[in-house]
Amino acid sequence: MKSATPELDTLFSTARELWTVDLYQFTLIDGSIVRYASGGLTVAWGGATWQAAGPLLSRGEIVCVRGMEASTLQLTVAADTGHLLLTLPWLQAVCNGALDGARLLVLHAYAPAPGQAIVGVLHGFEGRVGDIDADWLEARIEVKSDLELFDTQIPTHVYQSACRFALYSQGCGVARAAYQIAATVAVGSDATTISTGLALPDGWFSGGKLIFTSGTNAGAQRTIKLHAGGALALSYPLTHVPTVGDAFTLWPGCDHTQAACQAKFNNAIRFGGQPYIPSALTTT
Repeated sequence: MKSATPELDTLFSTARELWTVDLYQFTLIDGSIVRYASGGLTVAWGGATWQAAGPLLSRGEIVCVRGMEASTLQLTVAADTGHLLLTLPWLQAVCNGALDGARLLVLHAYAPAPGQAIVGVLHGFEGRVGDIDADWLEARIEVKSDLELFDTQIPTHVYQSACRFALYSQGCGVARAAYQIAATVAVGSDATTISTGLALPDGWFSGGKLIFTSGTNAGAQRTIKLHAGGALALSYPLTHVPTVGDAFTLWPGCDHTQAACQAKFNNAIRFGGQPYIPSALTTT
């Protein structure tokens, strides 16, 4: 059930006319947030500013039903080269993968008239970005409701020697921000291997992830296949060859063993595997 503040209740019951605007908040995988307002005017609410001078966003119908049915929201984003996301034109950044793993929050804001202070908001929709179909004119984005998380295999846990938790997940408990490192592309890099010059042990970033925050690859995310000699071998090539000085953020990986959990993350108390299960034996 959606609830409104007393001020919003008063506006609904007394105003002969009112102004409503959709507020869109994208939270990217690195924690950065971008906010847009659909009403043609910049909106201030909740200590944040929602920009109107951004891409044109239009959404499909938001369906509200009782029960556990998972819904999806269809969002269309039209942008030109002047609308930037992570330093790149919006649609180029989306094609690079800037919205991979991102979340979207939609709020309905209300005011007595355009340009006046927002009286209150109602929660419209929230979920994670799913499939994206983008070209040079617009991006068509499918956002999946969090109720989709109930569509999981039961039982969710099986007995196995390796940890069952994804690194940085709630079950794992390791804070992503605590292991986040900012770096830049060094000499000797290409589309498949990134030289960093970081003085960390070989293998530290193997199985981890990086996301570019500047340059022609801004928004691009890649899994790190191998980390050796200060170089990162990527799971698959970048769309563009990076330039020396391009910035990116990266996080270490985990091989899901108890030894790595303790030595690398000091997190053995939350290790989600059963490494001491006896091996299967065949008797005759």
